[in-house]
Amino acid sequence: MRLFPLAGVSAFLCLGVVACSSGTDEQAASQDPTAPSPTEQPAPTAPPEPPIGARPVCAAVAADAKTLGRGCSGTGYNDSVCVVSGASSSCGTNACIFDGRGESTFSLTCAPTCTVGSAEACPLGFECVDTTADCSGAKTGVCAPTATCAPGVKASQLFEGAAGELYGLDFDGKTAKLFTKRNGVFPPVVTFDTTSSPSVSAVVRNGTRVLVVTSTHEILLENGKGVATPRAKPANGSYDGAFGVAADGRFVKLDQPNDSFAALSRRNDDGTWTEVGPTRQRLKSVRAMGKGFLALCQGQLCASTDGESFTPVAPPPGVTFDEKTTWSAAGLAADDFYFTARGQLFRFKKGVWVEEGPRAPELPATTSSGYADKLVVGANGTAAFHTWNGTSYTTYVSVAGCWRVTPSGYASSAIVGDALAYTNVESKLCTVPIR
Repeated sequence: MRLFPLAGVSAFLCLGVVACSSGTDEQAASQDPTAPSPTEQPAPTAPPEPPIGARPVCAAVAADAKTLGRGCSGTGYNDSVCVVSGASSSCGTNACIFDGRGESTFSLTCAPTCTVGSAEACPLGFECVDTTADCSGAKTGVCAPTATCAPGVKASQLFEGAAGELYGLDFDGKTAKLFTKRNGVFPPVVTFDTTSSPSVSAVVRNGTRVLVVTSTHEILLENGKGVATPRAKPANGSYDGAFGVAADGRFVKLDQPNDSFAALSRRNDDGTWTEVGPTRQRLKSVRAMGKGFLALCQGQLCASTDGESFTPVAPPPGVTFDEKTTWSAAGLAADDFYFTARGQLFRFKKGVWVEEGPRAPELPATTSSGYADKLVVGANGTAAFHTWNGTSYTTYVSVAGCWRVTPSGYASSAIVGDALAYTNVESKLCTVPIR
């Protein structure tokens, strides 16, 4: 039998006693102002953020990019979903799908067939469903369109609000109207007279406030209300600039310099801007993130949280680019963004780079900006990557674990919450769920 020393027995007996600690320890604790009280619980610590990882392109059903989403002709039956046999319009390798379950852009659409339950997903904007009737053809799964459209709602441009709500801008030749979507209707938020169609050049979100910069006006949105202010002509005569949010939460803008010091201005509560001074580095090709900016500093990528001081950012491993390279970036912050150059897509977060799955054929570095890759990142972090494949845009959207693709592209769409929003050829405002 093992014998325990007497001190161990005393410690055991103290379990039922209210106070058994030594006076020395109590005195030391009372003399230390930083020591927690006996009843104080330590503050919970946030779990470490998991490292980012590269996401592949989702396994997808093969689709004919040239005809996907186009209308075709044939005969369908009531509310059925089926493949039309002997369709008069050619869909290439796609099938002519009839979907009579509800109003859609086209009841007859060119789309591929699929296998319900397969790991291969339909292109973005379509979902694999079982046919409900036989349109004189074999019964099989079909990629049915998932877009829902509102007739008669015109919008030249769409964008997302601070809480994932939909906004649209329309112009009738004299008056511009900014509207939103509420409970299935589209009430105006603010209207203003203008002699030219306003084009949205920046949408900057800061908490519950959104600054919408157009070619003619600045619109401040907050709590469902909007105030439009005509843009004052800048001293340098140019309306170009990068609008963003600084680390202190103020709306700021940087003029677009050509390898020179840029003027930094802050927006006042009355809608005017005050120049606060030049940047501390020579800049070129400034891009605004959700908060902060990216730019080129003497040909090297650099980042800033306040729009004034920029620090170098090492390029992705194995990637070289210069001032002639066409590149793009978008993200929630200057330390959390997506970056594309030469057909490759990367994500940078807190000092770490990963290459994402989408990769397009590399185009010449001098490719026209009209065909440059486009990046959009929503308020919830969902990203859309529109890349030019030489003849058209292909769109990739980040979903759980991979990138969903559609060959037809939604290059003029906006991320709004968990959907893509766009205006179709019939002037209908449509949304496609992202999942």
